[in-house]
Amino acid sequence: SSSTKIADNMAKGIGVFAISIGVFANVNPVLGTALLPYPIQPQSNTPRAGNTFGLPTTLENSLFVPIFGGRNISLGAAILALSYLGNRQGLGVLLSSCAIAGLVDVAVCVRVGTSVVSHLLGTAVFVGVGVSLLR
Repeated sequence: SSSTKIADNMAKGIGVFAISIGVFANVNPVLGTALLPYPIQPQSNTPRAGNTFGLPTTLENSLFVPIFGGRNISLGAAILALSYLGNRQGLGVLLSSCAIAGLVDVAVCVRVGTSVVSHLLGTAVFVGVGVSLLR
């Protein structure tokens, strides 16, 4: 059905997006940005990169950037592998479970007083696509 194709294609887009963000965070901000499917303005200065993700600018907050990148490269690889293998249910479970990370991100942003909008939107997209794949 057309909704199945849409969910499959959105999942692939999420996988590419996750890997792109990981590349930005770990290897090369310019390359990571070039791979993104829509414009984003990351900070190439690691101590300021936290601002892109809703965290205050501090050296301590910059330490999350490589961790965040590694998590997203792994997630993107798993999404693309499950998609390639045609494992829609496994892909649906994986994407839906990303709500946990999204809600943790929201909690951190609430605690430090930064915007939660992008995190809530991302969480909703992951869950929406994940649930669509489970049908």
